[in-house]
Formats: sequence, structure tokens, C-alpha cells
Amino acid sequence: MKHPLMLLSVTAGLLLLCAPESAGQDSYTLTYRFQPGTTYLYADTSRATQIQEMMGQEMKITSFLTMRTRIAGEQRLEDGTMTFVTSFDSFKVATKSPMNDTTMVMEDLLGKRTRMTLAAGGALIRREIVDTIKQSRMMMRGISMREAARFHRMSAEPVGVGSSWKTDVVDSTDMMNGKLISHHAMTYTVTGKTVCEGRACLQIGYTGDVTLEGKGSMRGVELFMEGKGKTSGTLDFDHHDGLIVQDESGSDTEMTAALTGGENVTIPMSQSITTTRRLFSVEGSDK
Repeated sequence: MKHPLMLLSVTAGLLLLCAPESAGQDSYTLTYRFQPGTTYLYADTSRATQIQEMMGQEMKITSFLTMRTRIAGEQRLEDGTMTFVTSFDSFKVATKSPMNDTTMVMEDLLGKRTRMTLAAGGALIRREIVDTIKQSRMMMRGISMREAARFHRMSAEPVGVGSSWKTDVVDSTDMMNGKLISHHAMTYTVTGKTVCEGRACLQIGYTGDVTLEGKGSMRGVELFMEGKGKTSGTLDFDHHDGLIVQDESGSDTEMTAALTGGENVTIPMSQSITTTRRLFSVEGSDK
């Protein structure tokens, strides 16, 4: 009888040792908390490679973007809804293609403000253009550079290491006097704790499927675009101050652009993009 009793005792002891780790695991409510009177400065980089085929000819275009983004907090309500103004302090684009190599400073975009109202969990409630801008050459090519900040959707429930949640977001971007509609179906997982830029953070990995559909027009030519792809990345989120401290991601997309008007042309394209966003300064607070 002693051996079975000893076995039960040892088994119970092991269960007790394991139980506190799962039952007592730290949990966190993930919300954004941009504070009124505080300005958050981010350094952003993006590398893109696009390969397109037109009339049997393949063309490769590479771009490198560097930006400094400003988020100035204006208001925060009791339910966590916040209003802030975003703008670019600097914006440079270097492009290489078979036709030429160019480097442009996007001066028309600098300091131009957009007011955004964001729910605590990251859902965009309202976007309002404060300062109008002229169409730049990048915009005429179908690339909108007005958006200075995008936000991941956080879990509606408290999370701990190992927790996952899914989001489904549809958004639109200006494109050649029209709209490009993007649909992101994402899965997020808290993979651990880390320290980034001196801040205690939760590290969150994410993957997702992206579909794109849009149309626009320029000089009598109609453009229709559709595509699909995948994206993945890792973000470090300061759960105490409600801030993304660093976000690194990559995406691969296959697209088709159709041009009509005078002559009908179909252009298949593939695009790979890697982006990094890093919080480098917080002004107007004690951190």
C-alpha cells in the first residue's frame, strides 16, 4: 500500500508545482494611451522591391524610404478614446529603376497634419485632413504617402504570454484620385517579455493575409488594381504606457494592374516590403 500512496503523493506534488505557473500567470490589458500634451516621435524605414511585367519586358524597381513621424496627443476620454495629430518631420525616398535613379525629399508632405480619433484598442474612429497638400510625383504613381501612423488592433480580453487573438480590418488609402481598399485578416500571439529602448514590453508576433482592390484615374487613363499577399512581423508593446516601441514587419504581395483608356494594358506585379518603426523620443512627459 505504501507504494501507491507514495505515487499519489508525488503526482499531487507535481500538479501543485505546475498549477501556480498557469493560474498565477501575469495578464495585461493592451490599450493605446497617447496622452494630451505629449508628443511621440518615431523613426520609420521601409524597403520595397517591385517587379512588374509590361509588353514582355520585366522591370525591377527598388525603393528605400526614411521618415520621422510625429504623433501629438490632444485629448483622452474616460473610455480611453483619444484624439491626436500626426505629421511627418522628414520624408525621403530613394528609388532605383532601369530608367533612372532618383532621391526625393517629400517637402510637400512635411508638417502637413492629419487628426485621428482612435479607440483604446486600436480601432480607427475618424480621420480628418487638417492641412491639404498638392499631389506629389509619388502620389501620381499611385502611392499615397499621407498616412503617418497605422495601428494594430489589440485583444479585447486581458492577455498573457502565449495568448492569441484575431482581427479583421478593412481600410482605404488614396490612390490616383481614387481609393485602394485593403483587407487584413490577422493573428497575434504574445510570445514573451522583453526590454526595448529601456522599456518593459510584451513581445507580440503576428501573421496575416492581405487582399487589395482599388481603382483610380490619371490624365484620362483608368487604373484598376487587385492583389493578395501575406504579412508577418514582431512588435514590442509597452503595456504600461500603451505604446508601440518597435515594430518590424515584412510582406509579399502579388498584384495585377489593368489600364484602360486609349489602349488596354494588363501589368502583373510582385512586391516585397520590409518596414521598421521605432519610438526614439517622448516629449512633454517624464519618460
